Amino acid sequence: MAMSTKDRFEKYVNGQYQCKKKLGSGGFGEVWSCIDLLAASKSQSKVPEDFIYAMKIEHLQDSEQPGGKDDPPKKVPVPSSQSQLLYEEKMYKVLQDGIGIPQVHWFGEHKERNVLVMDNLGASLEELFRKC
Repeated sequence: MAMSTKDRFEKYVNGQYQCKKKLGSGGFGEVWSCIDLLAASKSQSKVPEDFIYAMKIEHLQDSEQPGGKDDPPKKVPVPSSQSQLLYEEKMYKVLQDGIGIPQVHWFGEHKERNVLVMDNLGASLEELFRKC
């Protein structure tokens, strides 16, 4: 389920990250650029790029509880034991300080979805393939 414009601007994720632009999506969820408004407000730097990060938002999954015959499947949060983002966050912690490894700035839940905020290292693989 895609994040609506209303959801994007209704509240800040973790009280500080504002989604700006959708960068891509896939089987696990969506990737957005976001700005850390809290850090930007405390910093002397006036360069907005200093506070732009990538935010991964995991999709809700279909409920295992059967619904009505004509009802669409109910969407439920991904359990921690099945979360791809939780696993990804753990791997970044293991690999932290390695060359080319993004720093994780926040991992948590927002509106029943798992969210990972990390450094944006540049173009996605999809963007690079389009350039070839």
